[in-house]
Amino acid sequence: MAIQQALMVLGVVPPGYETYTASGPHSFVVPPGFTEVSVVSVGGGGGAQPTFGGSGGGLVWSDNVSVIPGEILDIHVGVGGTGGDTLGNNPQQGQTTYIRRQSNGEYIVKSYGGGGYSQSNRGGGGEFFAGNGRVLDGGDGYHQYAGGNVQTAQHSISGASFKTAPYAGSQTDPYAGGGTSLISGQTGSNGGASTGNTGSNGGQSGGGGGRAVSGGIGAKYGGNGANGGVSIAWGTPYLIGDGFPRIDGNYSTYFRGNQYDDYFDYTPGTSGVFQLGSGNFTIEFWHRTGNVDPNGNTGGGNAGKQRSFAVFIEGYKASPLVSQTWAIQADSTGQKMIWIEGGNVAFQTSLDTMTNAALNATVKWRHYAFVRNGNTIDYYVDGFKYDSYTTSLNDTQTDRIRIGNWTANTDYNIHGWMSNVRITKGVAVYTTPFDVWDNWNNPNQVALLPPLTEITGTSLLDFNTTSLNTAYWGPGNTTGTVSQTGGPTSSTESPYS
Repeated sequence: MAIQQALMVLGVVPPGYETYTASGPHSFVVPPGFTEVSVVSVGGGGGAQPTFGGSGGGLVWSDNVSVIPGEILDIHVGVGGTGGDTLGNNPQQGQTTYIRRQSNGEYIVKSYGGGGYSQSNRGGGGEFFAGNGRVLDGGDGYHQYAGGNVQTAQHSISGASFKTAPYAGSQTDPYAGGGTSLISGQTGSNGGASTGNTGSNGGQSGGGGGRAVSGGIGAKYGGNGANGGVSIAWGTPYLIGDGFPRIDGNYSTYFRGNQYDDYFDYTPGTSGVFQLGSGNFTIEFWHRTGNVDPNGNTGGGNAGKQRSFAVFIEGYKASPLVSQTWAIQADSTGQKMIWIEGGNVAFQTSLDTMTNAALNATVKWRHYAFVRNGNTIDYYVDGFKYDSYTTSLNDTQTDRIRIGNWTANTDYNIHGWMSNVRITKGVAVYTTPFDVWDNWNNPNQVALLPPLTEITGTSLLDFNTTSLNTAYWGPGNTTGTVSQTGGPTSSTESPYS
């Protein structure tokens, strides 16, 4: 008998939680006196091939889920996928974990299992249908695109507690499956790398199986994915995820450029949160250039380029005005990016990314990331690092951010779509190449990089909903204000559609 069910006999149930890690069905009875619960679920990890590691199950959590005392919640813990072998047996995908109401069959959360080799070893996703929650995609396994090169595990996190993990149940290295904790503050276990014929099993909960890496004669076997898991908590202090809202991310904001003064100013609610200091940071966004050349040159590959020196995003001091303590903007040709420090050009990128010729016939969206790691700023385009710059930036002045134009001149406005703009202070989010597109030349491609969410260090996240004058300000930060100028519009165009 579960702890809370035993205490229900006595009629008194203190705050607490129940955890379920055995695969298959379970039942949870809402304790007396409680009308809200918090839940977290992880899908089963994917099985591994002898030469390819498995992927992690998706994790979904939600706080403030309305319930009725005595209500029964049906739970199903997804089993991990079995590993494949060299005898012709393919690895299996991890199975779905879910929680639903027994009274009407209504789902509360679903966490999908990690993909096997036939699903390109992609981590599982998930959904929630009640409360305030978030979806964390499972980490990818070590995999190979059809006809392409081997890709090492992406989105990896080593046995992290889910509150601090950017991804759930992921692989920890090219050989071993990792796990994600079901209880905040605890750490998930890792599946160790195998050096023999059989890959190790994934760590609880939802870790992908490890691949076999060496040794032995005859058949080799990939490790099994770990089972998923569920935790249900009730009462203070057992809020599972701090109530951060889910962010859809499948939207963008359109800027008209040229003769139009479209831009946004952001003032944080927490003083100093926009000051990057001398530590690590990441400024990233998706952008799709429009079809009109604002410089008037519409011939050939020039169509679509930006206005000269168009400002995508800048940090500035508002009073007295010290423009551009840092900024990302187009160069004098409107074709390349430049990085600004202290109002001066610090470096110009080597890659033309903003003309139709550069984008080619199929690729329209590009993901840009400027990442400071130590004293180096690395410039990533679509997950590939193209340039690096040695920086001396020590930003102690920025108190506002502008997106779409320059604070000192209204003629430096951008055009096209921007999506999922995020500034992360104190964290170098990307330190190695990462997956953005599954197939660059696929005209129907959809981005692999998940929509951006609030993570540790986030100080601004926007252009990912239908609302133009609100933003996400990061965990623990006070809500700030957004001021709109001109006529930018919300759009359903996005890298994910």
